[in-house]
Amino acid sequence: MNNALVALLAAFLLAAGAPRMMGQTPAGSGSPPGIEEASRAYRAGDYPRALALYEGLLERDPHDAALHYNRANALFKEGGKGGLGRAVAGYWRAWRLGPRDSDIHHNLDFALRRVGESLIPSGAPAPVYLAFHWLSEPELLGLQWVGYWLCLLLGSVYMLRAGAREALKPWLLAALGLWV
Repeated sequence: MNNALVALLAAFLLAAGAPRMMGQTPAGSGSPPGIEEASRAYRAGDYPRALALYEGLLERDPHDAALHYNRANALFKEGGKGGLGRAVAGYWRAWRLGPRDSDIHHNLDFALRRVGESLIPSGAPAPVYLAFHWLSEPELLGLQWVGYWLCLLLGSVYMLRAGAREALKPWLLAALGLWV
């Protein structure tokens, strides 16, 4: 009975988080229509045209990390008034959507250094900062929901079974840590 309950809970949690996770497009995956034309314009050095095409593609799919990354590259190459700042903002959006993409990470760090900033804030331990940003926002939200449901489940067992309270304390604290 306990295994069936755990399997049912796991299936419920996965189904509850699936719609949010499915909206995320990892950088470099798939190829939306029109991307080839924008890429050709970028490779030819026609950055204003590439930028316009990438912006049109982003209107259709604002959650595509690769499109934000490519748009930021075009902004960076184009230069112009505010181009570097807009490129940093574009890289940041791309990094929020695809935090494990090393190209996005490198270009964001490079662009930030060009404006005298750093990707990792001073005083922040680099491994902690990067570990937190290794997960995307939907993944962090999913972990929070898992922690919430684990807290409810373990809290219920903690309240109902006095004999299991001591064994449940560390698990309940870990679930609370995920939730908070």
